[in-house]
Amino acid sequence: MINRRGLIDKYHWIILSTLWVAVHVLLFTHYGIRNPYDTIDYIQHADSLNQSGRFSDIEHIFYAVPIIIIAAFRWLFPEQILPFLIFQCIISGISVVALYKASVKVFDNRSAGLFSCLLFLLWWDYIHWNTTAMTESLACSFTIFTLYFLVFFRGSWKDFCKLSLPLILLFFTRPTAIIIILGVLVFMLNYFWNFIKSKPVWKLLIVTGLICIIFLSAYVMSTYWDFTEQYAKGNIITYADIVEGGPLYNEHLKILPYDLQVADAHEAPMKRMLLFIVYNPVFFLKLAVWKVWFLMSSVRPYYSFLHNAYSLTWVLGIYTLYFLGWKRTEEKSVKIFTLAVIVANCGLIAISSVDWDNRFYILMEPGLVLLAGGGAASIWQSLKKTLLNSSLTSALNHYKNAK
Repeated sequence: MINRRGLIDKYHWIILSTLWVAVHVLLFTHYGIRNPYDTIDYIQHADSLNQSGRFSDIEHIFYAVPIIIIAAFRWLFPEQILPFLIFQCIISGISVVALYKASVKVFDNRSAGLFSCLLFLLWWDYIHWNTTAMTESLACSFTIFTLYFLVFFRGSWKDFCKLSLPLILLFFTRPTAIIIILGVLVFMLNYFWNFIKSKPVWKLLIVTGLICIIFLSAYVMSTYWDFTEQYAKGNIITYADIVEGGPLYNEHLKILPYDLQVADAHEAPMKRMLLFIVYNPVFFLKLAVWKVWFLMSSVRPYYSFLHNAYSLTWVLGIYTLYFLGWKRTEEKSVKIFTLAVIVANCGLIAISSVDWDNRFYILMEPGLVLLAGGGAASIWQSLKKTLLNSSLTSALNHYKNAK
């Protein structure tokens, strides 16, 4: 007797494998080998690492994983970047397998796994980062692996060890990985809540530890990145002031500063940010709302109307499916993790700035498509049931008429 589940899995993997190949062939055909944005910097840092055996700047430690991997491939294949891109695409492909299994586990439904992966592969705005030598593709893959281990987490030391690996890799891939770490901490709080609430000492230790981690993370990030600089210039999009007066500029890229009160330069970076908010609450709030709107809507003033309409329609569809998936599963800790990542990422964007191409959205994507896959599967099942009932009703009426 043929194993029905095995047969379904086989068809799903044929569909996903074919789509994965088609998407990446199309990406490489359309874009070719690109060197946008920070790509040249990463390649130069990797070449410098090969030549000197050390990072040229201490700040590069926060991007150590992609720089080291690029350096390794540049050492094996001098002056080439394609081998690294192929490796990056393969890692992304493995993450699709992890996403499928995680979604199937969360919803106990193989269709949910299929739809989660379809949404992931068809989300063009983010899958295209697989073809650039930057941090986005690896960060997305490591986030999916983290999500996978959270879905299968059962509280053993072995589970903690498995979970720590993608978190460490993620931390040294992008500094914004702190968002995922915060999400994991929220997951753990919910997962072990019954134990924690019965131990007052543990409550105190955990709350104190969380405060220290958040404070330390904020301090480190504000030390390396001065968030007040973009706010003082009124930039909604990062460095919008640089293109002011040029063809890329649009009046909606920034809000003109007015009578701003800024803390002295000698103040600690984190204190400067807090004082900026206190001194200019209305201005800060207006900028923050615009930044979060651009982030969550994927809309930009320099895109065409059709592009913005497509982007907004797509993300609204994802959010609707995410909500349906949220209602459908009882995996509370996983749901809370995805929501914590969304909230934390929006908070980070609100106090910093949103990027031109919305790549800061990437860390939220895995959690969104995981639950959205379950939402899509519920709609698919409803449609099948409706069509089946319609067919049975039609057949029954035909039978009665024939009699």
